[in-house]
Amino acid sequence: MSYVRRLFLLLVPLSALLAVGGAAGSPPTPVSGTFTTTSSTFNSVRVAGNNLIVDLSGTVAYGGTFSGTSTINGTLIIHLDENGNIHGANFTTSRPSPGR
Repeated sequence: MSYVRRLFLLLVPLSALLAVGGAAGSPPTPVSGTFTTTSSTFNSVRVAGNNLIVDLSGTVAYGGTFSGTSTINGTLIIHLDENGNIHGANFTTSRPSPGR
């Protein structure tokens, strides 16, 4: 394959990529609402070294721009210096409220 043909095969896809502009997103949309914890459970509590480890779960109800519920599962670690970390997952079922 000739040098010119190789260069052509390289430059055509590259020029197509450069010709495509960046994708533009829509501007931020204001939202408002409330949330209410509908249940919360400490499934287990234990001490490991100087840490308090809490396995927790709960549900939250949302109202406002979006309405729906979340199921939360996670681990809260509270350190001796009273700082904490939470690791978990929030599974949300929500939808825009009517009229939005």
